Amino acid sequence: MVINVEIENEIDEIISILPAYNKITLNNFNNAKCLMAYYNINRILMAGYKLNLISANNETNLDNFFNSIAIVNIPIPFSKDL
Repeated sequence: MVINVEIENEIDEIISILPAYNKITLNNFNNAKCLMAYYNINRILMAGYKLNLISANNETNLDNFFNSIAIVNIPIPFSKDL
């Protein structure tokens, strides 16, 4: 698609009147937290660590994993999946 000068000027004008910041809503923030917890749980499982999934909430499971073990003394498991 070829953008001609008139359309380009119109787009520039629209962008110039937009605020210089974007709002992050609470809903988007909570969704991002859930997504990061899901991602981190999958990384832990793929690395071969045993993770006790005590709830359907990924954040609770992740907190339980970190609180239940001594982080410094975690042996690195061998994962067949990797």
